Order: sequence, then structure tokens, then C-alpha cells
Amino acid sequence: MKKLLIGLVAMLVAFMPSAFALEAVTADTKVLIHFDGADGATTYTTDDASARAMTRTGNGEITTDQEKWGVSSCGTTATGSNNMKTGDSADWDVGTGDYTLDAQVYLTSYVSGTSTIVSIGAGIGGGSGKGIAIDYGSSSAFRVWHSGSNVDGYASASNTGAWHHWRVQRKSGVMSVWRDGVFIANSGSYNAVNAAKDVSGSTEGFVVGGAAQLGSGFSLNGYVDEVRFDTVALNATDANFTPPAKAYGGKSGGPITMITTG
Repeated sequence: MKKLLIGLVAMLVAFMPSAFALEAVTADTKVLIHFDGADGATTYTTDDASARAMTRTGNGEITTDQEKWGVSSCGTTATGSNNMKTGDSADWDVGTGDYTLDAQVYLTSYVSGTSTIVSIGAGIGGGSGKGIAIDYGSSSAFRVWHSGSNVDGYASASNTGAWHHWRVQRKSGVMSVWRDGVFIANSGSYNAVNAAKDVSGSTEGFVVGGAAQLGSGFSLNGYVDEVRFDTVALNATDANFTPPAKAYGGKSGGPITMITTG
């Protein structure tokens, strides 16, 4: 039996493309949210090892109207202050260190102002004034924020009416962004000082679909699924990669997801 198992493993390795890399859910994966639940649910328990309680503000909810994987996602509208959020934690207080933030996003339509996808603490500003945030501006710009300061706006093709995978990473103080696995080079407005900013000290929690501390006018008109936050940089370089083809595993030590780099 042992020889048979060794043989099967050898066959799998032989047929696996050499560019494959394994992205396991590890102890560095502080937040993982599949958003799989009953339609209309207003609470959720995160899928990471900490099993954090999420509650809603406004009309943020679990919905089966759209999903990237599984049966549902987090749905919000841009009217009012709408989101789903956890309480505060030191788990995302990375200071000036490395991190990776992943999210699958379905934008229904752009709105005037800010459409927040994820706000960790008070990334956009207000409140404690500390944290990380990603959002869409009123056009096709995808933006990254550190403690109230804009790192950059990354122009891209239209993001409406389809699911898109966004990955934001800080590695050794440098910000990198990928849309559907394609690296988006830092534009001329890239601010290296803001990219390296200290993001610790927030008190507003981990917020999806809005910016809790800023109230109305900052919510996403759309859906968010498969959110992941790691306190390490998952990509070694800025090379394009094949984004996840299925949901990440559960708690640390659970199933793994394979991606291709290169």
C-alpha cells in the first residue's frame, strides 16, 4: 500500500505544472470569509480560525442574488450606510509590515463618490484614522488607502456586471495590485510614502461593503465574496498569476487552493 501511495504522489507531481504554487490557509491567514449562508441572513461567522462574529449595518446581508463560489455572497447597496463587520482585533495591526488582501467583487454600478469594498479599521479616514481600505472611485479607478491617505488609483477596464478578483499586497513597504491575476503597474500618482504608512491602531473592525466609521456615501453597490487577509506577502514578485479557481480552504490546516504564477 505504501508503495502504491508513493507511486500515485509521484504521478501527480509529474503531471503538475512546475509553475503551480500552493496557497494554504495558515496561521498568517487572519481573516477568511466565504459568505456562504442563508439568503437574507444578517449575521455571519468568519471561516478563519478565530471564527469572528459579523453583524450588519443598514441593509448589508448574506444574499443568494450573486455568488462567486458556494451559495451566496455579501450584498450591499450604495444608499445609506450598509456593510457587514466584525469587532476590532489586533490581528490586522501589521504596522508597516507585509500583508495581502484578497477579495472577489461584483460591482453592480458605479456611484458618485466612494464604493468601499473592504475597510480594515479606518483605512479611508475618519474614526481612529488608522487602517487599510480598498474601493472604487466614481469611475473605473480601483484605489488603495493606508490610514486615511491614498496610495494610488489604478485605472482598469470596466468592473461592472461581472466578478473580478482583486489582490492588494504590501511587501517590504512597496504596494502591488493585481486584477484577475494581471499585475497593474503603479501609476505616476503612486505615493511611496503612503504605501509604507503605519496601519496599526484601528478600532473600527474588519468591514466589508462599506466604511463603518464614515456612514452614508461610502457603501458598495454590489457584492463581495471570498475575502482573505494574510499578514504576509503571498506573491514573491509582481508577475502575473492565475487567480484562485475555487474557494480557499477553511481554518488553518484545512484544504488548499492552487494558483499558478508566472
